Amino acid sequence: MVSEGDSVKFICNIENYDSTTEVTWYCGVRQLEAGEKYEIEYEDGVAVITINKIVRADDGTYRCKVVNEYGEDSAYAELFVSGVRSYRDFFTTRVIRRTKRRVDTARMLQKPPEFTLPLVNRTAYLGEDIRFGVTITVHPEPRVIWHKSGQKLIPGHDDRKYTFISDKGLYQLIIHNLEKEDDAEYSVVARNRYGDDSCKARLTVVPRPKPADLTLRPMFKRLLANIECKEGQNIRFEIRVSAKPEPEIKWFHNGKEIHQSSKYFMTNISGVLTLQINNCVTEDSGTYRVICKNAKGETSDYATLDVAGEEYAAFSSFRKEEEPPTAHLPEMTRTEVYHVSSSKTTVEESVTGIVKETSAVIEEPREKPGVPATILTKPKSLTDVSAEPGKSLTVAGLFSGDPAPSVQWLRSGRTLPNGDQRFHVDNAADLSTLMISAVKEADAGAYTLRLSNELGSDSATVNVHVRSM
Repeated sequence: MVSEGDSVKFICNIENYDSTTEVTWYCGVRQLEAGEKYEIEYEDGVAVITINKIVRADDGTYRCKVVNEYGEDSAYAELFVSGVRSYRDFFTTRVIRRTKRRVDTARMLQKPPEFTLPLVNRTAYLGEDIRFGVTITVHPEPRVIWHKSGQKLIPGHDDRKYTFISDKGLYQLIIHNLEKEDDAEYSVVARNRYGDDSCKARLTVVPRPKPADLTLRPMFKRLLANIECKEGQNIRFEIRVSAKPEPEIKWFHNGKEIHQSSKYFMTNISGVLTLQINNCVTEDSGTYRVICKNAKGETSDYATLDVAGEEYAAFSSFRKEEEPPTAHLPEMTRTEVYHVSSSKTTVEESVTGIVKETSAVIEEPREKPGVPATILTKPKSLTDVSAEPGKSLTVAGLFSGDPAPSVQWLRSGRTLPNGDQRFHVDNAADLSTLMISAVKEADAGAYTLRLSNELGSDSATVNVHVRSM
């Protein structure tokens, strides 16, 4: 109920509106036009009319009519002006008359086909099968035609190459055993009696990538050791090597290659190399060298064997082909004791008289082949790694170095937290793995694998991001 001179506003919310929806306002049977008296607005399914400066003649029934290409509908409201009608009498005496919504279903079906899911560009490897798929409106059912570079593909013409599938609006083209000639533009046209629609996409066919190079040059994890024995004994040299592919192994005695025989027994079990020498004699003394070689390179190591007779001499190890080095001792008094030391043996001699000059056979430190600390396979994804809170994260790096390098993991330049059992580092001979369990947001940061030995150092960093919950 409103009074004369007031303003009133009616609002109508419209469902299933589209760009073709039209709104018309009526008072009784009179269509209302926008102006100073009636302010009419419509936007995004909301229709509004404002009636200004109410007078007695504005009392009555107002109608909002909406129409689009699929049908029409109306909504009604009563405006009661004080002194004209009693709304109590209206609601107690009115007769309700239902209006039937008219929808033109035939018009709804009379539409050209439309792609609801079009083609997208694809990339695939040679020899693979690839599947293109689209979804299309099917009222009425369209005829679908596939093309390659503008040429029509005919079902049944080459079933070994193409398979066509149609199922309730889903249309698929499968191309089998991709070849370079299949690299082309593919299109699909859908047509019914009311019109047509089309879409296209590019298929790029590329060669399969070569497998990652997992080869590794031979590296010794444990070196040969010098051996001393008596005649008639059996001895065994042992060394451990890591390589991929499996290396070729050769053994040498004083520069001459030796082979499997009753004298020499050689084995290679999971990278553990052994050379057994049976019934040793003094002629077996000398330098024994092992050489390991594969496609990535080679490495070698050596050790000496001293075979003594009845007079067992513990201080006689040197290379047979070389002159033994000498150490000259200064003049000493009667009660002096003189010590001569090498990396393996200490000679102690008590002098009982004036010694003008003497000499002792010593062993020179041998120079082992060295390899700087190097990261061979960097931690996966050197840019960014994302992890979800509560999940586990693993980062690993493959490395080499001789002598064996020290391995350290850092987070943002600092050592990993002590006492936090969620961080676990597993170091094998040539692989270091960092595992973080139950990841937290605070675990985000730059993680660095750092190696070093006396010949050099290396490092690699991976950035870890933890997604927010």
